[in-house]
Amino acid sequence: MERVDACQSPALGQIPFIMVTAESKTENVIAAKEAGVNNYIVKPFNAQTLQNKVQSVFPDDAPPPRAA
Repeated sequence: MERVDACQSPALGQIPFIMVTAESKTENVIAAKEAGVNNYIVKPFNAQTLQNKVQSVFPDDAPPPRAA
């Protein structure tokens, strides 16, 4: 979980971030969300899970994120 702090960086904070990890503990998911992670995928996962998570972060009708 050490790298989640990148989500709080002013330079990187506006970039959507989907965390992929083997850590499924509830406290890790909560910590990641509090740190700014947009979504969280626990390994192993399948293509449908990945597609759902990406679509939740990048909905079809949303404009692309702008870099800071």
